[in-house]
Amino acid sequence: MSSPGAPSALSAEDQGAIHNVLGSYAHRWDSGDFDGFSDLFLPDAIADMAITVLRGRDEIRAFHENRIEHFRSAGIQRRHLIGSIVVALGARANEASISAYAQVFSTKTGSEAVETLPPTKYEGLLKRAADGHWRIAHWTARPDKPFGQR
Repeated sequence: MSSPGAPSALSAEDQGAIHNVLGSYAHRWDSGDFDGFSDLFLPDAIADMAITVLRGRDEIRAFHENRIEHFRSAGIQRRHLIGSIVVALGARANEASISAYAQVFSTKTGSEAVETLPPTKYEGLLKRAADGHWRIAHWTARPDKPFGQR
C-alpha cells in the first residue's frame, strides 16, 4: 500500500529512468566503468549477490571491481542482457521495486566460443535520491544454478 499522498502509479518518465538504471548496470559493469557502476547505488545500499552480501556503495564497488579485473586478467569479456523487466510502485513515495531476468554471455580472447551462464533473477528496490536520480537501495541476484555449477 502506498503512503498517503503518494502517487498511485509511476510516471512514464520515472519508468524510463528506472529502465535506464538497469541498462546502465549492464553497460557499466561490462565496460568496467567502476565510477559509473557504483554511482547507480545509494551510499548505504545493500547488494545480496548470492555468494556474499555487500553493504554500502564502496563495498559494492570493490567487489565488482575485483570480479571485473579477475575476468579481464584472464582475457574474459562478459556481456549482461537484462530483460523481462517489471517495475512497480514502491511502498513509500519515491520508491520503486523491480524484477528482471539477466542472461550473461562470456567470451575469451583467442576463442570463438561463447559461454552462456545460467539465467539470473534480479530483484531490487530503487529510490529517488536527493539529486532526483533513481538509484539502487537494495539489490538481489539469484542465479538459477549456484555459481560454478553447469
